[in-house]
Amino acid sequence: MVRKMLPTQKQSLYLLRINILALVALLTLAISGVAVPTQAKASSKTNKLCNKFRMIARIHMAYGNYGKAQSYAEKAVAIAQTTDTADIELSSCVIDLAYLYNQQGKYDQAEKFCQQGLELQQNVYYKHHPYIAYNLRILSSIYYGQGKYQQAKSTLDESIAIMLKSHLADESVMTGFYVDVAGVLAAQGNFEQAKHYYLQALSSIKKNYGPDHLYAAKVLGSIARLYVLQSKYNEAEPLLNNALAIQKKVYGPDNHLLALNWVCKAKMCQSKQDFGCAEQLLQKALSAVREKQGPRHPLVGEILNALGELYIAQQRYEEAKQVCQQSWGILNDSLGTDNDHTAMVLNSLAKIYIHQGKYTQAKDYCLRAINTLESILDHSHPHIAMVQQTIQHLEQKSKGTFKTTKLTTATDIKTAKQLAYETTALTANLNN
Repeated sequence: MVRKMLPTQKQSLYLLRINILALVALLTLAISGVAVPTQAKASSKTNKLCNKFRMIARIHMAYGNYGKAQSYAEKAVAIAQTTDTADIELSSCVIDLAYLYNQQGKYDQAEKFCQQGLELQQNVYYKHHPYIAYNLRILSSIYYGQGKYQQAKSTLDESIAIMLKSHLADESVMTGFYVDVAGVLAAQGNFEQAKHYYLQALSSIKKNYGPDHLYAAKVLGSIARLYVLQSKYNEAEPLLNNALAIQKKVYGPDNHLLALNWVCKAKMCQSKQDFGCAEQLLQKALSAVREKQGPRHPLVGEILNALGELYIAQQRYEEAKQVCQQSWGILNDSLGTDNDHTAMVLNSLAKIYIHQGKYTQAKDYCLRAINTLESILDHSHPHIAMVQQTIQHLEQKSKGTFKTTKLTTATDIKTAKQLAYETTALTANLNN
C-alpha cells in the first residue's frame, strides 16, 4: 500500500532538496577549480558562526519564512561587522540580508546593504567575477521593487555582460537573468519582448529541471499575469492553473507564496463577472500575506487596491474607498509617490471621487497618476490607458468643466493598440 505524502512531509522534502542542491553547488565549485581568495582559506570561528546563521536564514527564506530568517541573517551581519570575519564572509552576510529585506519590501534597507555587499565583493573578487553579477542582479531586483525600471534594466544589463564573459548565452545559468529581464520589460509595457524572454527561459527550465519545477511555475505565473494585463484571459488561464498546481504540490494550498497568482486569478474571475470568486481569492491572498509579511508590506497595498477595483466594479463605493485609502497609506510609505503601483491607487480613488461628484479631487488624482506613469512606463502601457479612461469619464460627468490635455493620448493609445484594458462590467459601471 502506497501512503500519500502529507503537505508537511512535502515541505520537509523540499527543504532537504535545497540543502542537497547547496552542497552540490559547493562541491561543483571546488571540483571546477574556482579560485578562492587567500583570505577565505583562513577560516575562523566567527566565519563559521556567521556561515551557520546564514545557512539557517536561507532555509527559512527558501520557504518564505522571512520573519524567522531575519533574526538569523541580522545576527550573521552583526557578528561579521564586529569581529575579524573575513571580507568574503562579511560580503555574503550583507548580501543575504539585502536579499531578505528585498523580499520583505524594505527596499531602502535592501539597497543600502546590497551596495555595501557589492563594494566588499569588488575588493575580494576580480572585476568580472560571476558573484558580482549575481549581486548586481539582486540590486536590479531592488530597483524593480521600487519602480525604478530604467535603473533596474541598466543594472541587469551590466550583470548579464559580466556573466557572458565566463558563460555562453544559452547556458542554464543565464536563465534567471533572462527571467528578470522579462519582468522589467513587462513592467515597462514592452510585452512582446517580455514574452520572448519568458518563453526562452521557460524552455530552458523545462529542459534542465523538468516541467514541474518551482521555477517553471514562477515563469508560467509571470506569463499569465502578462496576458491578464493585456486582457488575454483565455491564454492566461491554462498557464495560471498549471503554475498553481505546481506550487500547491510543494507549498500546500494556502501558502502566501501563491498570493500573486491568486490575485491574477481573481482578476480573471472579475473579467467573467464572477465577483464572489474574485473577492474570495483576494481576501485569501490578503490574509496570507498579512500573516507572513506583516500588514505594511507593499504586496498588501497592491492586494487592497485590487480589492478596491473589484468593489468599484460592483458599485460598492464606500467599501472601495476604505480599502483604497488603506492601500494608499501602505504604498505611499513603502514605495513613495513616484511609483506605478501608488499611481494606480490614485486612479482608483479618482473613480470613487467622480462617483461622489468630487471632481476637483478626482482631477488632481488623475493628473498626479498620469504624470507619474508617463515618467516611468511606455506610453502604450495599459495602466496609462486606464488612467486616461478615468480622465475621459471625469470630463463626461463634469460636462467638460474639468477638461485636461490628456484625452487625445488615451484615444490614440486605445485605437492603435486595440486593447481592452478594462472589463465590460467596469466600463458600464463608470458610465452610470
